[in-house]
Amino acid sequence: MSGHQLSILFPRGDGANFNVEYFLNTHVPLVLKHYKPLGLKSYTIVKLADDAPFGGAFVSEWNSHDDIKKALGSAGSEEIKADVKNFTTVEPVVSGGEIVARG
Repeated sequence: MSGHQLSILFPRGDGANFNVEYFLNTHVPLVLKHYKPLGLKSYTIVKLADDAPFGGAFVSEWNSHDDIKKALGSAGSEEIKADVKNFTTVEPVVSGGEIVARG
């Protein structure tokens, strides 16, 4: 099995706000514009259960950890990070790792 996954999780909490329409229509296209050329293979957007500690997740798949590092260190990544305040009031949680199995 090969590949790496990077998840961006959006916490719930008092005062947390998340504009789904802006996220889907503006932020995700911005992510694709900058990260597809750097190795982003695919992504899934998940709306989590109401009782979950996170409201949603952006789960992306990459060829390698090096591709993720390159993307996160790119100039485009700075534009992506600066855009987060336009759709949420929470600090996203970033987590990732190597894909070891798939069903």
